[in-house]
Amino acid sequence: MSPDTAPEPPSKGERLLLADSGRDRWAAIEAAQFGCVIEKVEPHTKEEETKVESFAQFFRECAEQWEGKSPEEHAWALELLGSLVLALREMHYFVYWTVIQKNVRVALGKSAEMPIAILGIVRDNKASITVEMPDEVEVG
Repeated sequence: MSPDTAPEPPSKGERLLLADSGRDRWAAIEAAQFGCVIEKVEPHTKEEETKVESFAQFFRECAEQWEGKSPEEHAWALELLGSLVLALREMHYFVYWTVIQKNVRVALGKSAEMPIAILGIVRDNKASITVEMPDEVEVG
């Protein structure tokens, strides 16, 4: 590292569990309203890229619009997310997620602890994976 290069912020591994229930999706969407990190592997084909991006985009849209939706719309969105998870599995992509409390920089050097959803879309079919996260993240 050169003298004028800032050191990398400290990081901590976060354990993500394989997504398989509506309750998991609900908690992740609730937390994603405050902040969301989606880690993805590079798809091999255009079709894979489209499906991975469609899932990530729909998840973000659900989080952005969640508060204004009815219980019926919540149920529909959770069902569709579940279908998208299964479609990814058929292509050997697996969705993992967790919700953590994280110190978040919100404005002008101020920070607050908030829930953050972390999603991983990877080719590993395991019970859990670990992703690296800095001690503090920035949103906005």
